[in-house]
Amino acid sequence: MADAVSFAAAALLLSRLRLPARAEVVQATSFFAELREGWGEFRRQTWIWTTIVFFGLGNFAFASYYVLGPIIAKRDLGGAPAWAALTIAFSIGALSGSVLAIRIRPRKPLAASCMAAWVFVLQPLGMGLGLPLPALILCAALAGVGLSVHLALWFTVFQQNVPAEAMSRVSSYDSFGSFVLLPLGAALAGPVAAVIGVHTTLLAAAVVIVVTQAIVFAQPSVHAIRASEGSGVPELI
Repeated sequence: MADAVSFAAAALLLSRLRLPARAEVVQATSFFAELREGWGEFRRQTWIWTTIVFFGLGNFAFASYYVLGPIIAKRDLGGAPAWAALTIAFSIGALSGSVLAIRIRPRKPLAASCMAAWVFVLQPLGMGLGLPLPALILCAALAGVGLSVHLALWFTVFQQNVPAEAMSRVSSYDSFGSFVLLPLGAALAGPVAAVIGVHTTLLAAAVVIVVTQAIVFAQPSVHAIRASEGSGVPELI
């Protein structure tokens, strides 16, 4: 029932969009030709591929949180209610972050997006340090806020800098690079934790996330995308 209501609300919001008319006749091209065109545009947009590589490595490390977090919740925090509280806190934070993202107008939207992603490290870091449940709930809420702001700014920049005819193909490369290593990270979390310990594994994951985020933020192409004065609309300079 809740999912149905959320989809209805999303449909209502999307109904307000006014999309420009598109040509009814589209020249057909082969699947592999479209892949090549999408890859060419993906490579041309330096800010995309230079960040996706390190976001993918950060997501690889973060996967350990989903494997080891429930173990700590069961062993040290009271079980399923604790993990549920963390999940709810993250969701509330994500909703709050979505509202916040509508209001902010950073001068460097892509840099601000990457900076917001730093907050995501709080979840494995807090678990790794053995913080009490109230502190972990706060970490989860802040991570939710950061993720929503990050994604809102990221996709705003994406849609305003990637040509419409290449957007779906570039987006597929973006998603593939960002999440392809998640299953491997989840698969390795258990064996690594068996050797060095659950808390140490989560702390190591936090270090990897911090390092990869620092590399992303240091990319010149990230800071080259700025907002037009007075409008908050990103433009590449």
